[in-house]
Amino acid sequence: MKVHIFNPEHDDVLAYNNVIPTPSHRVRMLRMNMAFLPSLWADEGDVVLVDDVDYAIKAYTRCALPLPGVLFLSHDELKTMISKGATIDEVLPWGWDRKVIKELKKCGIQSDLLPDEETCEQIRLLSSRTSQMQVVEKLSFPFAVGKVVKAVSCDEVCYILSKQQGGVVKAPWSSSGRGLRFLSSAPTDAEKAWISRVIDRQGAVTVEPCYNKVMDFAMEFYTDGNSVRYMGLSVFDTRHGAYQGGFIATEGQKREMLNKYLLTTPGDDVLEELSAALPAVLNEYLGGCYHGPLGVDMMVVRHNGQYKINPCVEINLRRTMGHMALDIHTSDTIPVRHINIALDTVFKLKITTPEVPYVKVY
Repeated sequence: MKVHIFNPEHDDVLAYNNVIPTPSHRVRMLRMNMAFLPSLWADEGDVVLVDDVDYAIKAYTRCALPLPGVLFLSHDELKTMISKGATIDEVLPWGWDRKVIKELKKCGIQSDLLPDEETCEQIRLLSSRTSQMQVVEKLSFPFAVGKVVKAVSCDEVCYILSKQQGGVVKAPWSSSGRGLRFLSSAPTDAEKAWISRVIDRQGAVTVEPCYNKVMDFAMEFYTDGNSVRYMGLSVFDTRHGAYQGGFIATEGQKREMLNKYLLTTPGDDVLEELSAALPAVLNEYLGGCYHGPLGVDMMVVRHNGQYKINPCVEINLRRTMGHMALDIHTSDTIPVRHINIALDTVFKLKITTPEVPYVKVY
């Protein structure tokens, strides 16, 4: 039996390192309203750990999806089950961090099913954008663009921005677009203050050119700690770096969306080339310390009159919304659907059929 838990505060916990932050009201709402999400990918008979069982069941029924064959349990109920001899084979959170490990230990989960302190710190470091720069450097293809520079002072950031006529400044750890700023070549005093605060708290920032984005997408993977396996594409949209929703579609349908821009030469399949190259690059980067789902965010961009791929905008060492979309059944006979988490008094998972295809015309 496996235990699943949705812990959306994961990225914030990584950012604060040893100090476990009090989740914001928004994150607490998201965790309560979306606690049922693991039931979409859990196996029959698995446990989904939630703060409120009745609420989780009620929230799930709003999605109009088939009833899951999982068991929703509160923390106390899981602790009681374990004390009576229940066997837990694996624990699968949204993402591994110190807070969720502490939470699971209180439920009676044995330590050998959880990452130790050293592994937890390695996962945190590998989740940093400053560490992920080494992956960007290994993805050199004729169809690829992508340049990331690390800066450890506000003056250094300002110099880089003036040299490249502006750019995107990102905190090493952040979530939902909150840790990035699109800045001009001359940042304001308020923007400089933000840069300095991030550097004081996290030690550095990264600076990238601001590309002319056409589409957001990602490649989703899974690693068992020994090798990395490609799972499929994720096509989604963002606003100011924050996830707005994605598409539930077959691999072929998603490739068609992207290849409108990328398949310029017959037989030249850049998505195939990239998905084939990334597992080895990621396996070397992870060094066997992480076990679980991960995703690499990318972009199709318009660059010097051509469509290119920024092949590593960010690596998410956790489950992603793209993974979740892959777990929802689809086929060539089912229309492409859109999935997002919308805030309407409470957070709700919405699955709809788009009225028009997602196409940006130039």
